[in-house]
Amino acid sequence: MINFKDTKDKSLTNKLISLYVESFPYNERRDTNYLLKLAESSDAMHFTSINDDDILCGLLIYWNFKDFYYIEHFAIFPEMRNKKLGERTLSLFKDKFLPCTILLEAEPPLDEISIRRIRFYEKNGFTVLDKEYIQPPYSETGVSLPLWILGITQEPSKTDKYIETIKQHVYREHY
Repeated sequence: MINFKDTKDKSLTNKLISLYVESFPYNERRDTNYLLKLAESSDAMHFTSINDDDILCGLLIYWNFKDFYYIEHFAIFPEMRNKKLGERTLSLFKDKFLPCTILLEAEPPLDEISIRRIRFYEKNGFTVLDKEYIQPPYSETGVSLPLWILGITQEPSKTDKYIETIKQHVYREHY
């Protein structure tokens, strides 16, 4: 059974940081030391392991903004892929947090991998809410990225407000 655990175990954290660095290009992630400090100090940000029973499967970093949830990073270990773990993870996340709005960012569908990623999220109930979103840089030396915002929401009219919250708290205050 899939479950999430806020991680405090150093050996587990090291495995998750390795997955984080391998899965996300430099401009799509934080400095890892800062990420770990933020995970310890923030009440809103959750740095969690994804487990299937007692087997470590992946990483989920999300923010609880009370009115909505924002999935910042989500990755399954390569050797654990193609076992429906991603679907099961999103299903558990939705079970826990819906009917609150759930948002995430994804690359526009420009190549086979990004096309498959968008289809994966759509198959799991997410819809494209904003195709004009620009992700602010994660660092002073980073670059902005054009991404899409996908989500599950009962209140699409609040999407712009939620995006501003993400930009303010995730990028401006915590880079």
